[in-house]
Amino acid sequence: MKDVRKTKAQLIAELEAERKKSAGVDVSGVERQLAVERMRAEAMAMRSSKDLLKVLGVQTEEMINLGVDSLGSTIRFVAEEADGLRIRRRYYSFHNPRKFGISWTSPHVFEFSEEVVVAEITLPSPREQTTIDCWRQQEVISHSVSGEDVVSRMRAVTESWGLDRPIPIPERAEWTVFYVPFVHGVVGIMAPTLVQEHVSIVQELTAALSLGYIRYLDFQQLEEQNKTLEENLRLLRETQNQLVMQEKMASLGKLVAGVVHEMNTPMGAIRSGNDTLMRAVARMKEKLETVVSDEDASMRSVFEVVADANRAMTAGVERVGQIVHSLRDFVRLDEAEHVMADPRVGMESTLTLLQPQLEGITVGRQFEPIEPFYCSPGRLNQVYMILLTNALDALQDDGEIGIRIFEADGHVCIQVRDNGAGIPPERLESIFEFGLSTGGPRVKMSVGLATAYAIVQEHGGDIEIESEVDVGTTVTVRLPRRTAA
Repeated sequence: MKDVRKTKAQLIAELEAERKKSAGVDVSGVERQLAVERMRAEAMAMRSSKDLLKVLGVQTEEMINLGVDSLGSTIRFVAEEADGLRIRRRYYSFHNPRKFGISWTSPHVFEFSEEVVVAEITLPSPREQTTIDCWRQQEVISHSVSGEDVVSRMRAVTESWGLDRPIPIPERAEWTVFYVPFVHGVVGIMAPTLVQEHVSIVQELTAALSLGYIRYLDFQQLEEQNKTLEENLRLLRETQNQLVMQEKMASLGKLVAGVVHEMNTPMGAIRSGNDTLMRAVARMKEKLETVVSDEDASMRSVFEVVADANRAMTAGVERVGQIVHSLRDFVRLDEAEHVMADPRVGMESTLTLLQPQLEGITVGRQFEPIEPFYCSPGRLNQVYMILLTNALDALQDDGEIGIRIFEADGHVCIQVRDNGAGIPPERLESIFEFGLSTGGPRVKMSVGLATAYAIVQEHGGDIEIESEVDVGTTVTVRLPRRTAA
């Protein structure tokens, strides 16, 4: 077997050969290449604004590691819009204030590392035009800035950070600011002097940033499209639910119309027969009184029973007639959809239909004088029914419901108040959403509330809800007064 072991002399010779081979390698060039690769890797992973801040922190830290002497740097992303070039985003990176024992309160300052912080700038720069010119020409621009101007600008930029004291800035008569363009914007560096090698480093790092920024914009666009799709889907679901509810209400209207029509004929016959019977009994009583002695108590008793029965029948016929009339008013069977109407009439019709459920409930009415306004009475009657049903569901065995109809600031207002269970604050934000179902007696009617809200919005109005648990709820519907379409 061949001996593959190497002597000490052979190993030393190989190491020397490797040393001579690598003697001509530029170590600084390798470090720059590694910095660019790290920058590119971070940039390609960008998905959100927070990721963008992280990449800018990497860029600043790499510049520091490669010896770029600067007070701080800015990066401005430029976009071409219909009215010209605009600065889309502004970011600022600086040495971490904690190095100077300074803290801050702003949550918008991103602490990338012990060396670097990054923040978005909301304050426009007086040199925005210089940035745009640099990007348009794609050439490095540099100029001198006085030390006083630098201090003033730094304090203006960091004022919103909530620093407990100003960041110390080295005293210099002048600073050099140079702008380095890249595909999507401009990097600004504030340094003691312009060094061409530093310009080259910034160009290489921002070229790596550009590759990732394109993907970042794609992800931002995709995120916006997803939000739009989600919003459209939500609106589609609401519209679908509204259409289902409208179809149900339309079917209910047809059913009520049929019931009213079928009840009118027998009700007319009952009313006519009752009237004929009462007149016939009156004539019989008058005729018999001439042949029956006053002492015949049994006969008088019979006539009193018949009279009581007729009065009860008359009251029953009137009650049924009132219900039929309320049903017709509730669905507005004989009117166009939008007409001039009085909301008090619709509320009274709704109360009549709910009369059996209102037994034992105190209902207070405060109906102020109000002129009819242009609306869809049938649709608004649905709103009244939903609000009153919700109020009933919230009450215990006994309770109070207060109804107020008034006018304020050019709006017709319908207010329904109850002293029931109330709605927890965390549920109020989603109270108008379709499909909400909870164990509370009040919130289970949220599908109805969503329908009511949609109807009120169709009228250009709004619904306000004030509620406190175990105290009660007040719902106020505000409808703009209109006299025509």
